[in-house]
Amino acid sequence: MVAYHEAGHAVLQHYLVPEQRIVRLTIVRRGGALGYMHHVDRIEQYGYPLRRYAASIMVGMAGHVAVKLHMGEYWEGASSDFSKIRRMIYALYSYGYFGPPIRGGENSQTVGLPPGADMVIERFWKTLEEQTESVLVKHAAEVEALAQALMDRSDLSNDEVMALLGDNGYKPNAPSLRSQRAFAAAASRSRALAAPMGAAAAAATADPIEKHGDTAPNPAVKRETVSAGAATAVGGGAEDLLAPLASVPSITVEHT
Repeated sequence: MVAYHEAGHAVLQHYLVPEQRIVRLTIVRRGGALGYMHHVDRIEQYGYPLRRYAASIMVGMAGHVAVKLHMGEYWEGASSDFSKIRRMIYALYSYGYFGPPIRGGENSQTVGLPPGADMVIERFWKTLEEQTESVLVKHAAEVEALAQALMDRSDLSNDEVMALLGDNGYKPNAPSLRSQRAFAAAASRSRALAAPMGAAAAAATADPIEKHGDTAPNPAVKRETVSAGAATAVGGGAEDLLAPLASVPSITVEHT
């Protein structure tokens, strides 16, 4: 059970959070933990997009879901993961992901989500759990290989884990997306200086990155309206709070 649990964590960590590196995967007991996956940042990072929280929640769910998929039923052993997931969901609320964070520890004797949030949070949890299961099914052979290696050797290093996992798209030498945008904007300005044009023509041909700037809304956090029935199902809201997860492509990361 512990081997499949930790293998599930490792697979989701590898594919959803490639900006971190798995340094150890073990089923050797340590304190109250029956096993663990240890990962570290590849680069220093001080702020995160909210999609990173969704990825981390899915990594936390992966152990529990992997046990169900490979052993046929849920087992105990995920209580600490659930505690972390609940904390991350509350963090998303405090950052305004589910709407204005009007209630919190600073203005309430009880720190928690506002009344009526349970249905929205339950949908959010189930959606991420379904996505977690889809990733684990896609990479079932890798989960199985990691679990068997853990049962054989108990403890795996980074090289041993990476030998059993596929390419996650991490390219440490690729230019960052921000650098590409800056270069495109600079090239657009250079073209404008080299060939003066009328204001209307310039506006029509301006680089969209330059026109909107870095403060343009991130498509990952756009919310879309839903039908009246669906709105009623989530508590009467006018927006689909799960749209950010459904409308964006798979999580990818580019680095300098």
